[in-house]
Amino acid sequence: MDHVEHDENVGEEEGSANEFTEDNDTAVDNELHNDKASHDENGKEKEQFAVSDPRDKLEPRVGMEFDDDEQAYQFYNEYARRVGFSIRKQHLTKNKSGQVTFRRFVCYREGYYRNRPFDKDAKILRTDGRTGCNAHIGIKRLKSGKFCVHRFEPEHNHKLASSKKVHLLRSQRQADETQMSRAHAAVMAGMAPKPTLDLLSNNVGSDKSKNYFHGFRQHEMKVGDAGAMLHYLQKKAAEDQRFYSAIQLDMRDRITNVFWADSRSKIDYEHFGDVLCLDMTYKPNGYDRPFVQFLGVNHHTQTVIFGAAFLYADTVESFKWLFETFKEAMYGKVPHLILTDEDAAIIKAKDEIWPNTMYRHCAWHIYTSAAKNLSYVFQATPSFAIDLSKCLYDCEDEDEFVSEWERMLTQYNLTNNVWLSKQFEDRRKWALVYGRDIFSADIKSALRSEHMHSVLKTHLNAEKDLMSFFKVYERLVEDRRYNELQADIHASQSVFEVPLSRLLKQVASIYTPKVYEMFVKEFKLYVDCVIQCCGDDGNYYEVTNLEKQTKSYVRYDPAEDTLKCSCKKFEAIGILCSHAMKVLDYKNIKEIPEKYIIKRWRKDVKDGVLINKYDGTNEIDPTVAIANRYASLGRVYLHIIAKGSKCQEAYDIAIEEAEKLTRKVDLSLQNRAFDMSLSESSEDQLQDCVEVHAVRANKEAGRLTNQGASSFRNNNKQRRQRRVLSAEERTTKKRGRKVAYCRSI
Repeated sequence: MDHVEHDENVGEEEGSANEFTEDNDTAVDNELHNDKASHDENGKEKEQFAVSDPRDKLEPRVGMEFDDDEQAYQFYNEYARRVGFSIRKQHLTKNKSGQVTFRRFVCYREGYYRNRPFDKDAKILRTDGRTGCNAHIGIKRLKSGKFCVHRFEPEHNHKLASSKKVHLLRSQRQADETQMSRAHAAVMAGMAPKPTLDLLSNNVGSDKSKNYFHGFRQHEMKVGDAGAMLHYLQKKAAEDQRFYSAIQLDMRDRITNVFWADSRSKIDYEHFGDVLCLDMTYKPNGYDRPFVQFLGVNHHTQTVIFGAAFLYADTVESFKWLFETFKEAMYGKVPHLILTDEDAAIIKAKDEIWPNTMYRHCAWHIYTSAAKNLSYVFQATPSFAIDLSKCLYDCEDEDEFVSEWERMLTQYNLTNNVWLSKQFEDRRKWALVYGRDIFSADIKSALRSEHMHSVLKTHLNAEKDLMSFFKVYERLVEDRRYNELQADIHASQSVFEVPLSRLLKQVASIYTPKVYEMFVKEFKLYVDCVIQCCGDDGNYYEVTNLEKQTKSYVRYDPAEDTLKCSCKKFEAIGILCSHAMKVLDYKNIKEIPEKYIIKRWRKDVKDGVLINKYDGTNEIDPTVAIANRYASLGRVYLHIIAKGSKCQEAYDIAIEEAEKLTRKVDLSLQNRAFDMSLSESSEDQLQDCVEVHAVRANKEAGRLTNQGASSFRNNNKQRRQRRVLSAEERTTKKRGRKVAYCRSI
């Protein structure tokens, strides 16, 4: 027999936690009942409600199917928003296995309160807002697991909320992207957090408007940390106009998650955001403050920081918010690959927000986890760390990885270790030899040499002041950016002593020194390789490394000038492998094709500006076009600002060109205004000519029947001619003013 439950307040998302909110809905309806003065009896009031045209509503219908009951609830709630009422979940039925088989969503004014006590001492007298409304929708589970609508009642016995007031109803209190952008703009403008939240509350209601996280934070925040965070974000926003920050609150209006990224991080991500590592090392179980970093690798194979966050709730919803916020901060760009912990919440959130981004469990995280789970082995035998690193990072193929792993287990008597056995079962998710067809930018090397963690973990302790953490973190970020600047200077001034090899001379002038060293290692291996043609078409080769006695197979397409090697080193790292070099040499090709020198490894990767020009010719809404052009220009000139501030000479050039550009833009706007006014004058002249021509045609056809009518039309004709002459004079004067202005410039 099915199990039946009644949950009248479940649909209100923890409605019992705040009983005053039900009366807010009632207050809105009472205001609607009392607001009769603005309507007349001829149905004018219907124009102010969202139910004006049934064709504009996505109305439920019997037989409509949904993937689950939550999707059906969201659909009915959206329909309710269009019509003008709030909903709640009233009734559900479950089978023996606990699956929902029947569900009913009702209007928030359904039924009546039973025996509600009246408290005469209450500060706020509650009104009975339920009217017994029968509007509802019923869904039931199908054999396929989906739900379908089997009952729908659209009629209400009360007035509906207008489109201007529907957002105040409980189930409709949600912040959309536009309102979130307004709140962010207010923060960027220097508005304090409290007024910013109040501003957002006025737009989307007072209960769920500022609650982007539908729950409660899982980890407590030290007293004073919230104020320190807000102070830091406001300080950074004042210093950096392109600084981005976002705050997520829980159901109790407490800060739950915080994200921030400065303008330099945005620029770095624009160039190196193809591969991203979500560093979750500082979890609350190890440290008191749950710190998260977005890391990447630059053209010097150094670690770069794209953003940071504090996550006091590590649920699916929190990570969805984090990924959406990061995407918004980076102008909609998502990474090609993300490396992080094997966390089910992260994976699910990634699949929903970044569905086209590939996921790999980071080998570096495996190593850090091994240091915790096998700490006794690390302490007893220091050589274990070297052997584990070799398994994780240095194996070239699957056979070598399996062989080294088994040797390590045998040597250190870890064959029966449960944790290592679990990692080996999941090896395809993290082992580098299984992910060579995915570009990773050799980020493992950058993360292996990263030493931020030993410094940061001491300042994430709750005993430390949070402001001291921000100071240390800022210093570490600046240190890494200074290291990149030094590497850039070294790359621009250094001259490599290369042997008489056309190929090495080519890459030495293009690659950064660090990437050039990686290429030289492959070049040395290429010298020790032998090649043999093994294909019927003469374009399939077997390349053998004499030192390692390993074989790889390379396919060369002369028509497309492409190479594809079985080792997949180029696909994984972006550097041509020794086997492909051997084939090029065999074909007497002495330079690497341009397509195999990717931009992210070049010295000049940051030269110029990455411009994604916005084409607003097909944009219907001019306001949207202006906003998109504004965002596009902001990204372009952010690079100029960053480069122009590095020295006084560059600054002077930027200011001088900015003044010239300002004059050109002003002139363009004035010309546009002039052309619009000229177009209006031309339309008036055309209309006058049409009218004069019509008069003449009437004369020729003999349609003027009397002299009085003819005299009247002649007078009109003279007035129109005078108007045309006046318009021509105005046009001539405007042209003269334009010429004079241009000469003055």
